[in-house]
Amino acid sequence: MPERRMTFLGALLDTRFENYATAHLVRAAYGATLVLASMQCCFWFLTGHWMAGGHLWPFAGWVMMLSTPAVWVGEITAVRVALEYVVVMFRMSEDLRALRDQAEWREK
Repeated sequence: MPERRMTFLGALLDTRFENYATAHLVRAAYGATLVLASMQCCFWFLTGHWMAGGHLWPFAGWVMMLSTPAVWVGEITAVRVALEYVVVMFRMSEDLRALRDQAEWREK
């Protein structure tokens, strides 16, 4: 019989801690990161634009505006790698559980 995947609410209410709720949160965390990093980089770019307009250190403003895409890519890459690490750890745990269950089934 194929194994059914636990929903987020089911994993959250699992009192034996056999299913992980954290794995379900990864998608939401990545989406929130995309939104927050984009907002931060928009602010960064607009601040650089204001500075480049002669209000305060024009050269620094140009540097801020030109570096905005690299900052965004760097932030998203760092978070993506960290979240992928979390997902890999949970998948390894699930695979080890399946192997353990299979070994127990063979012993019977």
